[in-house]
Amino acid sequence: MKKILAGSAVTVTLGLLGPAQALGVGDGTFTAASDSPFAAGSTPASITAGDFDQDGDADLAVANRDSADVTVLVGDGTGSFTQAATVALTNNANPTSIVAGDFNADGDPDLAVAEPGANLVAILTGQAGTAFAATTVAVPQGPSRLALADFSRDAKQDLAVLTGQNSRVTILKGNGNSTFAAAAPTTTAGDSPSAIATADFNDDGAPDVAVTSLLLNTVTVLIGDGAGGMTRQTDQPTTGTSPLGIVAGDFNGDGDPDLATANSGSDDVSTFAGQLGPGFAAGTTTPVGDGPSALAIGDFNGDSESDLAVTNQAPGAAAGSVSSLLGGAGITFAAATGGPFAVGAEPLGLAVADFNGDGVQDIASADGGADSVSVLLGNPATSPPPPGGGDQTPPRTAIDKGPKAKTHKRKAKIRYSANEPATFECMLTGRGVDADLGSFAPCGKAKIKYKHLKPGRKTFFVRATDAAGNVDDTPAKLAWKIKR
Repeated sequence: MKKILAGSAVTVTLGLLGPAQALGVGDGTFTAASDSPFAAGSTPASITAGDFDQDGDADLAVANRDSADVTVLVGDGTGSFTQAATVALTNNANPTSIVAGDFNADGDPDLAVAEPGANLVAILTGQAGTAFAATTVAVPQGPSRLALADFSRDAKQDLAVLTGQNSRVTILKGNGNSTFAAAAPTTTAGDSPSAIATADFNDDGAPDVAVTSLLLNTVTVLIGDGAGGMTRQTDQPTTGTSPLGIVAGDFNGDGDPDLATANSGSDDVSTFAGQLGPGFAAGTTTPVGDGPSALAIGDFNGDSESDLAVTNQAPGAAAGSVSSLLGGAGITFAAATGGPFAVGAEPLGLAVADFNGDGVQDIASADGGADSVSVLLGNPATSPPPPGGGDQTPPRTAIDKGPKAKTHKRKAKIRYSANEPATFECMLTGRGVDADLGSFAPCGKAKIKYKHLKPGRKTFFVRATDAAGNVDDTPAKLAWKIKR
């Protein structure tokens, strides 16, 4: 019988890039950083990325289950990290989940850590450098997993807390000053809950929650009411065996959030396509390594399709691994060539960011059995040289102006530019968008207008072509949501 270790809720930092900044092109494969792994505390169980020292380079924060502390690793922008701080938590806290946010709106990243052994959630408010000021919020019944969203729609970050001892979800409402209201009424989340993800599954503007059941092999969906309340849905998609991880993202580009689960007992990943409203349709099952436990979303090959990283614990083995699953048509995924990629023993958590500043997304894993963090650097794509002679350098495209991230306006005016004289091709995807807009087509020299757009998420892409015929291979991207 396989040894099943606790999975980890995952907070993903997609490269610390601005909303309209294009990612570099990778090939979906990875190489270990030259001085990886990096030392952490005892049994690192969860990891998150952020610029904690505000120097422009991605850093890491790791919750260590058995040493009851948080290790802060500062990145130098080349893929190397230095241990900068250790933040002590409550004795016997056994932290299992860490997320990064900005709980006091000062622009300095803060942290929240689930402490099931102490029935607390620790709030670590970012100070100068890598210092943190710690407070706690009482959450009975073993808070084990965290998810971050504005559940009460007051422009202040809240926390969804999964409590494993009573199988419920509690919403902690943020006050906007790094304090949180006392635990609100809870909602049943299914037997033996193991992981949590959040998205707006019914497109009403209020975040919802999805929770995996380790024993029932199902996903329970809780619909938010916009005030911090939740209603459990009867529809429960069936996963593979013993799901330990879950993420929500738009895998097929239709504007509806989809789901993926890491199934530790069947060694695979299940996907579910979001429907109009909160329902889901079964997608695909993709084999991965031994004992998958955590998931993270990225774009590892720069094709604007969502990809997945999956930790494979390989319980009892001297090393674990990370699978790179590249998104394809619809809601399908295929393993990257050369994977899975080796990391330390029993990896329990993942973070995604650009750690070496090359524009290609990288991966960090919390290796619970090795007391370390492994860093895998994304490999840039290689392509055949262009025809000889003349200008062979592609232009770079930028989006200069566009709609706000959330708006009621049914029209959009977007301005874009390139770093040299060029023509442009544009594409628009999302809910209610005409199919003929879903592929690149010429769109003028500086701007484009869309009218009569329907509510829902929209994603705009633009790429430049210069006078020599070179096409930008990293289209600029802008996403927004039209409220009802």
